[in-house]
Amino acid sequence: MDVEKLKVRLRPETQLVLGDVAETIAAFLDQPHPPVGFISFDLDLYTSTRDAMQIMRGPIPLAHCLPRVVC
Repeated sequence: MDVEKLKVRLRPETQLVLGDVAETIAAFLDQPHPPVGFISFDLDLYTSTRDAMQIMRGPIPLAHCLPRVVC
């Protein structure tokens, strides 16, 4: 993947997070960001999918997600 070519095409307010989901999800959830409204999962393993679904967990997922998130 040509990361720089992809970044040029993204809107300024878009955040591209690359890396192992298990290593990046906690930092993403800890930092301030607009509510998540769309998630694209392209994961090959159960463990990666399990880790990525952490974004929907917690007592108040609406703190970091819109009421309906398209996956």
